[in-house]
Parts: sequence; structure tokens; C-alpha cells
Amino acid sequence: MFINMDLMYDFRDNVLYNSEIGETYVDNYYYLSEEFEGKITLSLAIQSALFFRDFNSVMEAFVNPAGHESEIMFNAVLTNILLDLLDQYDAITTSKEGKDIISSIKADINNFKGKTLQELLALL
Repeated sequence: MFINMDLMYDFRDNVLYNSEIGETYVDNYYYLSEEFEGKITLSLAIQSALFFRDFNSVMEAFVNPAGHESEIMFNAVLTNILLDLLDQYDAITTSKEGKDIISSIKADINNFKGKTLQELLALL
């Protein structure tokens, strides 16, 4: 299963909702979801699902950090895949606010690259 909805809800409810920046990510998700409605191609949907297949382990580590604190969550490969995916979403984004959100997320991803889970949790 590429997209684990239970894990995504657990990540949202027990990690993201516990910080201001996390709540901003959730708000941005809902804003962009409306913006992307009817614009996501089958190819982009498949690429997104494949990304989440690899991102599940990152979400699991955030939800259950014990034993993962020294692991790098956003390694070079995952970071590059995510940034490329965000570029594709940016290409279908029409609003200035949506483009600003994606730009902000990309800046955060670049900041997260190479940091351990412990360092990332301290940012939240």
C-alpha cells in the first residue's frame, strides 16, 4: 500500500497539530487541495503515491521517534524527489498564495535536508 491513510492521520493529529508550523502545513494542505482539484494528472498522482511509499517511514519515525532520533529523515535522494514533485505541483498552481505556499515548503525542505529526527523535532 503506497498511501497509508491511518499513518497520515496519525502524523497529522499527533505530530503536526502539536506545533504552530505543523498547523500551518495542515492549513496549507487544505488550501492547496482546493487549488489542485481537477488539475492532477494520472502521472502526477502516481508520482505522488510513489513518493508517499517512501515517505511512510519518515512519518512513522515522527509518530514513534524512539530509536530513530539520530536518523536523517530528509536524505539527498528523498529531498530531491520531493522538490521535483513540488515543482510539478507548482506548475499547476495558478494563485499567488498557492505559489507562495509551495515556495515556502520548498525552502523548509531544503532546511530539513540532512537533519536528524531529533533536530527536526526541535524545529517543531
